[in-house]
Amino acid sequence: MDALIPQLAQAIYSWLTYVEYTSNSHILAESSVRYPLVEFVERRYGKIVDLEIKHPVLAGRRIDFAICDGNDGEEEKEKVAYIELKYARSWTRTSEEAQLIFNDLMRLALLSDEADCFFIMCGRSDDFIQNFKRIIKLSDKTIPTRTNDTEEKRIAMGVYSEFFGFTKGSEMNIDLPSQQGFVAKFKSDYNNVEISFNSFRTSLVEILPKEEDNNSPQTVAIWRVEKTDSLTPNG
Repeated sequence: MDALIPQLAQAIYSWLTYVEYTSNSHILAESSVRYPLVEFVERRYGKIVDLEIKHPVLAGRRIDFAICDGNDGEEEKEKVAYIELKYARSWTRTSEEAQLIFNDLMRLALLSDEADCFFIMCGRSDDFIQNFKRIIKLSDKTIPTRTNDTEEKRIAMGVYSEFFGFTKGSEMNIDLPSQQGFVAKFKSDYNNVEISFNSFRTSLVEILPKEEDNNSPQTVAIWRVEKTDSLTPNG
């Protein structure tokens, strides 16, 4: 995965930018990104990409993508990576969407002992920056809002900055006891599933363009997700 994932970010970025320049970018959505993702992984690396597979731990739930070793058509292929993907929109800034993104991260962390796990956020650069990277939460009861403050403060106060770093190689440790609201809603949505860890980590593998550039029509970022501890049987 060390080479595949950064190159996958480049493939998705190039494809989204091409579509942005040559057609109506409003047709782009999460489902659109399946095409460059699957084609790149299968053609460049000869692996199989299964879509919307059953989550091995969460009954009745699915994972967006699984990268597999083996032959197409085999029922049991070795899963080498799991991927969840979101496409930034105006509503990415809402508390409801923040919960969905937290749920994606939790679904991945639950599988991080089994295979490499990655979260992808991509979309038009203005949506990525204004509705994902630069928003703040004024209180637990308010919808996240954008700020006109300095760039440093925007990043430091961004609601998603609790989950994601935006500098390549940066790591963020998410301590579940400090995210009780998100955790309680996750458990409620997932039939009070038992969580076997106290924290998980996101590490930024790649972000494109390399520097924040409002002239670049699209932005793509990929984070590795992995749990960082396990609860003892009595924990």
